[in-house]
Amino acid sequence: MKFVFRWAFRAFVVLLVLLIGLVLLKDEIARSLLESRIHAETGLEVKIGRFEIGFFTTTITAEKFKLHNPPGFCGGTLAGPPGTSFS
Repeated sequence: MKFVFRWAFRAFVVLLVLLIGLVLLKDEIARSLLESRIHAETGLEVKIGRFEIGFFTTTITAEKFKLHNPPGFCGGTLAGPPGTSFS
């Protein structure tokens, strides 16, 4: 019985640590996924400075969003609103 309790406790601790890590890194994971999806769909380079998903509120905030021109066009930013927030 002691053996089962030890393994159940260890599994609980590992799951708790993974859950805490996921909550702390949710914004970075979401920003990275969003950048890669936009690049895959449009073929354009995308940079997002700050990306935040509200945990207890239904808001998404993206700051310093820059969509760069493709290589054949003159360099620079195609679109770059200073800050965007969705509720």
